[in-house]
Amino acid sequence: MTRYRWGITGACILFLAGVIVYNLREFLAYDYLVYYAGGKSVNWFLDYPSSLYDLDILRETVRAEKFRYIFGDDGLWLAFTYPPFASLLFIPASFLPLRVAIGLHLAFFVPIAFYCAKVLRDYLVKRNSRLLFEKYLSPFSFIVLCAALILLSAPWRNNFLYGQINPYLLALILYDLLRPGTRIPRGVFIGIAAGIKLTPLAIGILFLVRKEWKSIIALGVSFAGTIAAGFAVLPQQSLTYWGSVIWDPSRVGNPISSNSVAIQGVLGRMTFQDGTVLKALYGITAITLIAVIGYALQKMEQHNLYLSQISLAVLVPVFISPISWSHHAVILPIFMVCAAVDFLPLAARWRSRAGHILCYLCYALSSLMLVNTLLDWGKLVVRFWRRVDFYPFTGRYPGVDAHTLLLRAADEQPVMFVTSIPALALVVLVVLWAVLLRRPAENMQ
Repeated sequence: MTRYRWGITGACILFLAGVIVYNLREFLAYDYLVYYAGGKSVNWFLDYPSSLYDLDILRETVRAEKFRYIFGDDGLWLAFTYPPFASLLFIPASFLPLRVAIGLHLAFFVPIAFYCAKVLRDYLVKRNSRLLFEKYLSPFSFIVLCAALILLSAPWRNNFLYGQINPYLLALILYDLLRPGTRIPRGVFIGIAAGIKLTPLAIGILFLVRKEWKSIIALGVSFAGTIAAGFAVLPQQSLTYWGSVIWDPSRVGNPISSNSVAIQGVLGRMTFQDGTVLKALYGITAITLIAVIGYALQKMEQHNLYLSQISLAVLVPVFISPISWSHHAVILPIFMVCAAVDFLPLAARWRSRAGHILCYLCYALSSLMLVNTLLDWGKLVVRFWRRVDFYPFTGRYPGVDAHTLLLRAADEQPVMFVTSIPALALVVLVVLWAVLLRRPAENMQ
């Protein structure tokens, strides 16, 4: 058996290497361009022509580095939408050549995925769950395989594609929530993560449910410290960000875009509403969902489902943010494994046959978001509809190449309605989980 395990370990390592190569086969790194340009714009040793919050901050970086940026010809330049504190963290990278900086940035995704896999395996062991192929996989092989599957998931593939920062934020959040919190109270690193990107502030709901007042204070003080650091080093940019940029939704994109997994986007695409009506629906749904999630987090605390609780809490900002792209949901692989371990057994014991089927259907549909982004599913829907002559947009785009046709058609309302179903299923799964958690703790084991 030992000989076979060595062979399986080698196969897992080769699979991991294959996944990394696959993820690197094409990378646009457009989001990393924004971080890199932001670091250059505030680097005192460099003479960068654009200010941090200029809409065309990328222009000089693209020109100087001779980097392929397909949107520049259309005048579409991605803007820096993060607090000033975030730009300070990219000053060291701004000294490096762009492609070297991108390589180093992406390289750390692998150890972060290993950390996530280790956290997941530890939880499965504590839950006495049967590990995948546990007769043949050593603990190390399981972690390697799990890390490879995490990296292969759609949210992580998109972080590779765009050079996003979300895996780093996830590492900070998981580390903060899983450590003892004795000398340094929990919440400090989540506050730092929020100083880089505001959305982790919503994870404070977990501390509220746990009544960890010290952690709430630590989160607030840590976040305030990042703001103070921004004002101390970059006073003008800080005034610009907190005075105007933060209130400008046009800088982050269309809230009902086909690739948004936030509930506002799902509601807009599935109800065909926008403007005031959509904002009202969004506000009511967000408040209701926060209440439901708060209840679920409380019950998970009672049943000691700590990783399910943490992964659900990390999904809160993905749900309630005005716009959340697929690559923001890097916690999704962990959440879906936790749901398989903690949610599906509850669903199996549900006496209602219809409820039983609904739970499994929501889990299956939600899992589609691990395979592809909503936009990519939209392209597949368009291809299928065209093949069976059900495609409703034939003749709408004469003279347009196939790639552009797919992108435009994927953003049409009927297609977006269909591709919103996995994101809606994920929300329904969370609600169903909260309902099933009403059972006494002794029935959960």
